[in-house]
Amino acid sequence: MAYSFQTFSVGEVLTATKMNQVEVNVRDHVHGTAGVANIANDYITSDMMADRIRDVTVQTVVNTAAETTVFSETLKANVMGTDKMLVLTLLASHLNHSVTNRTLTLRVKYGTTTIATLVVNPVNDPTYTDSHFLLLRVYWSMRNTPNLSVAISTLSISDRITTGGYDSGGLVGAVVSASKAFTEGTTSDKTLAITLQHEIASTGLVTDVLAVQVQIF
Repeated sequence: MAYSFQTFSVGEVLTATKMNQVEVNVRDHVHGTAGVANIANDYITSDMMADRIRDVTVQTVVNTAAETTVFSETLKANVMGTDKMLVLTLLASHLNHSVTNRTLTLRVKYGTTTIATLVVNPVNDPTYTDSHFLLLRVYWSMRNTPNLSVAISTLSISDRITTGGYDSGGLVGAVVSASKAFTEGTTSDKTLAITLQHEIASTGLVTDVLAVQVQIF
């Protein structure tokens, strides 16, 4: 339904058709002639900043050394255009009670390309109560072509924090990964994914992925 100027008379009974038209007129006035389609459904065509994908389902990875996918979302064709930027954020907690320090590897993938591989070495916690917290940030930008991108990724890990507690101390580890010119095309639907891998299979290695968010600018 397109915009159509409406007039009303005193005592007029509003019909469903007229009310629908009023709603359309308000929509188009606020959002433009394209309406709300770009906002309601698509992180594809809108130029405005928006939280297009958010996942707060807690996923637990425990007792496995297999590379495990903890986030996966299909980005539609041309979502990045030639000049867009994508920011990917992951929050997680990690408990290491496996007798010694163990590596933890996170990978970020798009299509068949691994954009980033980040490895940290969480400290063993003999009390089995205090978790590290992880913050993954990925900044991915196009370089004026749909088949050339640059990305920089960081993974930070906090010191162990007592359950229910608060710690404003420093980091025990931080790593950076950069891809200055990867050529995975963005003109077809492809999967954006994050995987997580423990060094060994152990019930003493537990990672809880708490939230993942993707923004496109």
